[in-house]
Amino acid sequence: MIDGVVGRVTCPVLVGRGGELAQLGAVLQRAASGQPAIMVVAGEAGVGKTRLIAELAHHAAAAGVVTLSGGCLDGPPARAAATFEDPLGLTPREREVLALIADGRTNRQIAETLFISPKTASVHVSNILAKLGVANRGEAAAVAHRLRLTG
Repeated sequence: MIDGVVGRVTCPVLVGRGGELAQLGAVLQRAASGQPAIMVVAGEAGVGKTRLIAELAHHAAAAGVVTLSGGCLDGPPARAAATFEDPLGLTPREREVLALIADGRTNRQIAETLFISPKTASVHVSNILAKLGVANRGEAAAVAHRLRLTG
């Protein structure tokens, strides 16, 4: 379970059977305070991981923390893979552009920073506004700041 929206993972914690709720609560508090946080919940089938993660997601939403979760595929460890979806539906590039919007950059400045054309920057901005359901760059920047997506 990744708590908060993180640019990089800074504090991985492996949770076993004992003390899960306390450790999950600590990760949630770190995320709510704006610190990137990650939690890996592991264990045998039937020990209540799904219920635990659902409870954490409920508490996270109440605290205004965005959570991402993914599951592992069955199979040998070498073939297991976790999948994560961006809760805002943004691509990694759109996240970069959103951070630059939040910094007050123009399309031309975004283009220069990311080595793309101004038209491509404009398309990214339009896609971000649509995905976030906001009317303008200022509202998009406010979302980025509220979710602590800025540097």
